[in-house]
Amino acid sequence: MLGTLNIMPLKHITAPDARRLAGQGAVIVDIREPGEYHGENIPGALNAPLSQLGETPVGGGAPAVVFHCKSGARTRMG
Repeated sequence: MLGTLNIMPLKHITAPDARRLAGQGAVIVDIREPGEYHGENIPGALNAPLSQLGETPVGGGAPAVVFHCKSGARTRMG
């Protein structure tokens, strides 16, 4: 059974903002497909492809979750 999702609007942030949030315990989630992720990625980022995001638990009580893709197009879709 699926639980209730707490969905907040996504906000565009800069790389320095993402780095600061990660330093404060945020989870970085790379939503590109595995082949893209394995080609290059942010160290420590979780790979949860957008095509499977509803099936992959992310966050786990982290104070924030930062979604990342190559150009920002996929994060704007979500």
